[in-house]
Amino acid sequence: YRKQSNQRQAANSRERKRMKTMNSAFEILRQRLPMRCKSLGDKKLSKVDTLRSAVDYIRCLVRFLAGDENEEMNQEDDLEERFKGRWSF
Repeated sequence: YRKQSNQRQAANSRERKRMKTMNSAFEILRQRLPMRCKSLGDKKLSKVDTLRSAVDYIRCLVRFLAGDENEEMNQEDDLEERFKGRWSF
């Protein structure tokens, strides 16, 4: 029983360390994103919203670098208008 308890404590400690590392990584990602959701105010983005925003931003950059932003601009007024309120360039 004592051995299981020590193993459980060690596993709990590893999990706390893993979660601390994960939370730190999400905070760094939030700081790197060029946008803030204005509707959230001072509230930080959730992990899911952070990942979604990062994916959106990466897709935007890929289109821009590939020169496909013109296709997007034909469908929308322009790229900046499309992301107005979401992205701060």
